Amino acid sequence: MLASRVFLSALGATAVVAAPVYPDLNLAAAMPGSLDTMTEYFTMLSNKVQQSRLMASAPICDLSKAVLPTSMLQPAQRW
Repeated sequence: MLASRVFLSALGATAVVAAPVYPDLNLAAAMPGSLDTMTEYFTMLSNKVQQSRLMASAPICDLSKAVLPTSMLQPAQRW
């Protein structure tokens, strides 16, 4: 009985020591403006999610009217 307790304790201690740690965030190393850009993006995403919760039904999307662009230089023509 004692051997199993010792074994389980050693196994638990090994698992805790082997667990990965979270990396430290170095905000000084970020590119200038990148944090502002990310903040704007996630704020916009949050606003879109909040607006979608207030909709009575899902938006209707007619995929038969979708047009793929023919090249990067010339956008697709809309009918």
